[in-house]
Amino acid sequence: MICRRSALMRETAGSGAMVWAELSAERADSLLGRYRGEVCVAADNSPGTCVLAGPVELMEIVAEDLESLGIAHRPVKNVDVASHSPLMDKVAKALHEQLETLRPHPPRIDFRSTVEYGRRDLDARYWADNVRRTVRLNDTVRRILADAPDTVVLEISPHPVLLKAVHEIGAAVTVPSLMREARFVAGFPPASESPMDEKAKSSSARSFLKRCMP
Repeated sequence: MICRRSALMRETAGSGAMVWAELSAERADSLLGRYRGEVCVAADNSPGTCVLAGPVELMEIVAEDLESLGIAHRPVKNVDVASHSPLMDKVAKALHEQLETLRPHPPRIDFRSTVEYGRRDLDARYWADNVRRTVRLNDTVRRILADAPDTVVLEISPHPVLLKAVHEIGAAVTVPSLMREARFVAGFPPASESPMDEKAKSSSARSFLKRCMP
């Protein structure tokens, strides 16, 4: 799946761009009407931040408009495709066709998707939606924290980029899997903004790891 998705994405390289902005997805939607539906909210990260995506030439105008409104923003580095936007329609269609024979097994642990909150089979339709639809991190994390307030959030990535957004959504212990220029990450990040005390953090972490162990 990863190889086929990557190959299809490569065909759109250079056509799109993405911009992080310090505004809610709702306000962003209200500002995007002038772009003829070609620019959209690609990711609803937190109550006060989102990512916008669209064609390169339009995203340059979007950045200028955000600047004129005094809205903090920055381009998403090393990205030359507009994921989760209309530019992904052909990619999503082709990916669905290529993965039609995929027959996934039910997950062994509880799975919640940022594509659409809830439990879904990881079939061809899911992965097509995954590349095209808005990432609903804000809503998904909020619901998870409501169900399980002692949740530990582990971001698996080369460097944490979403843990600050998680703190904006609600109180949670956050753990990065890796950090840039660090050989490894041991324990919890010392700058955690979680209001939980150290004893609560340790208890939550042990509970989390126990649940993940096979």
